[in-house]
This record gives sequence, C-alpha cells and structure tokens, in this order.
Amino acid sequence: MRRNEFIGQIQYRARLSSREDAVEAARATLTTLTELLLMREIDRLASGMPTGAAAFARLSGGVDGLRSLDEFFARVAERERVELPQAVAHSRAVVGVLVDNAHPDDVEELLAQLPDEYLALFTGAPGEKNGAA
Repeated sequence: MRRNEFIGQIQYRARLSSREDAVEAARATLTTLTELLLMREIDRLASGMPTGAAAFARLSGGVDGLRSLDEFFARVAERERVELPQAVAHSRAVVGVLVDNAHPDDVEELLAQLPDEYLALFTGAPGEKNGAA
C-alpha cells in the first residue's frame, strides 16, 4: 500500500477534514503503539506499512512499559492535541487501516505483546469494522 492510500483511508475512516490531520492521527497513534512493542515487532509491523507511515512506527525506542488502554488513548490525545473522544476514534481508524492491510500473523504477534484490553482497539466497538464508524 502506498502512503497516500494509507493516509487517505485513515482520513476517510476517522472523518478528518484534511490529509494533514490524518497524518497527525497516524503519527500519534503509531508512535504510542510502538512504545509498547519489542523492536522486532516494530520492524515487522513497519515492514507492511508504506514508507512514511513506517517512519512513524520506528520513532519509538520500543517497550515503554505496558499501560492501560485508557492511558494509551490519553497519550494519543496529548500527542495529537485533540480531545479524548477524538483520539479514541482516530486511533481506532489508524489501527483499523493497519489491521486491514497487515498479514494476519503479524497482527496476531502484535496482539500477543499487548494486554488483553487492547483487543478493543483492534476490533473497534460492536458493530464497527476495525474501528470504522
């Protein structure tokens, strides 16, 4: 997948008004997500992303201590400079695009590193497909 398509899908799913907002949502979410992962998983995850998005994933040095999903969303909100409900929706959109375009084994490996409560981030709310509203 090309970077423009990746960002475009995020913009559409998160209902963002600009590509710049979608880039910011991707940066905030992927940076925060990769803080929870081992470097080898970051590399696996990044290998399936377009070049620009992979750079976001590699910004983190890896394992920053597991935090709750609520703390994850709070950190995304802080980085993205948006309110918490927007950060939740944007994170789910970013992860939804990521999951839809990743190899299922890579997603399974990624989920294995995260606390069980993070499954909600990867599956979205009931009735949603990977967080898309």
